[in-house]
Amino acid sequence: MRGNKSLSSKGHYWRELKTLAERASRDMLSGLFNRETAVSHIEQYLKRMQQGDACALFMIDLDKFKLVNDTLGHPAGDRVIQQAARTISTCFRPTDIVGRLGGDEFLICLVGERSLAFLEEKANRLLQSLLGAFQASDYLRVMSASIGIASSADPGTKLDDLVRQSDIAMYAAKQSGKSRCCVYSSGLTKK
Repeated sequence: MRGNKSLSSKGHYWRELKTLAERASRDMLSGLFNRETAVSHIEQYLKRMQQGDACALFMIDLDKFKLVNDTLGHPAGDRVIQQAARTISTCFRPTDIVGRLGGDEFLICLVGERSLAFLEEKANRLLQSLLGAFQASDYLRVMSASIGIASSADPGTKLDDLVRQSDIAMYAAKQSGKSRCCVYSSGLTKK
């Protein structure tokens, strides 16, 4: 009997440890991967990329988020983050890496070969889903999002390069009027 109890308590210990590790990998507000976990998973994928593999990085920034926090308070801002996280996570596959960078920024890595037309269509559907979620709330009607996209099919791609490129594209989307997406190209610069 005593031996079985010991084995049972060890099993409980490992389940608890696994639960704690899962919680530590998540952003507490959004429930998405936190920055460190998302970055780690993306870097692991990039290291394993072979010829013929590809990925795309979406950088999402919520437009007018500061206005919501400043006028309606941080609890309203928290609800915006939670609503955005729910909407974003429903728009991607379980095999994609979806995380919150912090503040009102989100990062998604789509794995697999995708055309630029597919990426733009996916981003535009996401923008419409976010807009619909925000429109459903009277006080969030001012909200929208801007998305920057960078893609690569090159083994050896560095995450820093994809983040920089998607960030440049996101700022180009914001400068073009917000509530839109932009795919990175070599001619884009961050102003």
